[in-house]
Amino acid sequence: MHKEAGDPEVYNKTALHWGAEKGHSGVVIKLLNTGVNVDIRDDRGRTALHQVCFFGHAVVVVMLIGKGSIIDAVDKNGFTPLMSASQGGHDNLVVLLLDAGANIGLKDVKGRAAIHYASTHGRCSVVELLASNNADIKIKDNGGCQPIKFAARSGHDSIVTKLIQMGVDVNCKDNEGCTSLIAASHEGHDKVVKILLDNKAQVGIKDITGYTALCAASMKGHAAIVHLLITHGASVNAIDGVTPLLFASAGGKEELVTLLILYGANIEAVSSGGESSLLVACKAGHVSTANILLEEGANPHTCDCEGNTPIQVAIDKGYTELVSLMSNPPTERLHLMTLHEVASESSSSTKYSPSGESKSPVSTTTSNLECVVCMDDPRTSTVLTLPCRHAVTCQRCMDDMEARGDKRCPLCRTEIKQCIPIFIN
Repeated sequence: MHKEAGDPEVYNKTALHWGAEKGHSGVVIKLLNTGVNVDIRDDRGRTALHQVCFFGHAVVVVMLIGKGSIIDAVDKNGFTPLMSASQGGHDNLVVLLLDAGANIGLKDVKGRAAIHYASTHGRCSVVELLASNNADIKIKDNGGCQPIKFAARSGHDSIVTKLIQMGVDVNCKDNEGCTSLIAASHEGHDKVVKILLDNKAQVGIKDITGYTALCAASMKGHAAIVHLLITHGASVNAIDGVTPLLFASAGGKEELVTLLILYGANIEAVSSGGESSLLVACKAGHVSTANILLEEGANPHTCDCEGNTPIQVAIDKGYTELVSLMSNPPTERLHLMTLHEVASESSSSTKYSPSGESKSPVSTTTSNLECVVCMDDPRTSTVLTLPCRHAVTCQRCMDDMEARGDKRCPLCRTEIKQCIPIFIN
């Protein structure tokens, strides 16, 4: 088999490695019977047992173990066959290796054990199997990361749930103060975030840099997670040198900028360096984001600690469209209401029908705003329409309206420029 010299899949594997990887038991036994060393290593220091455990060929595993292959052989990075089988998700091979005496608690050079690899790669049944064989479910790697953080960061909700049920601390931190909630929020795994929040994950925990889960979600533009965190008590104006609105503005996350303002974010809050949301948006050249901020009344002449203003930054960077925008800011400002103000206004509205006929009044409780379009079994309003700022429609009805080409608010019939998904508690 020809491979390019630089192919990362080669590593100077021997015929035994290739035979084991492909599950060719006849080739493997023939090689071993001719005197090939059962534990011959490739360039990474891996044996054929390492190789076959990842690819899951049980017959070859039994064959290699029977020929005396070292069960806990470690490669140059401390990686073992048990770690390989756990990463590959092969329960049967994990059982074979444990029955043959594999050490379940061995760590590689990064301090990671087999359960870390199973958690990272979403191997829930392997995690359960390892735990039932006394693997430490709270074991930490060199960075202080427990298996739950690996699972949360990778979006494996079933493993996160299982580890919580087994008694893992949902708020455990790594060496940098990062929790599973911060990791999942950063990566955009909303299902994992919800599971963690439902199990009392603390939204206000900060890592060593001062970042919270809300900061992490705002930085990456994960609007659904921002909803979840705020509705579970995250402070939209937490100040520790930076705010979620600053992150969203710097990243040009227009929907998120609008959403944070709706949740009451202070538009003039500044970083430790005196940078406003408008200034960081201008630094990055985000015209639409800057326009939203200006419509909300952001001051284009506010200075940071070095005397820079948003308009000066735009001039220095040659962003002519931004310069023009701030030289002639919007005369009609949007002044978005907070969501509770939206809820209060919308709760006095009446039911809508395509024929214009009024229906029964909408629920007056902000925790149960009924969609004005649903005719039977009304659903909760979860969509805010802009620029009219009415929160009177559920997502399903909004989708139906869009499919029909109806782009007007069902309440006031103003043309919809933007839809924002919301959760009102």
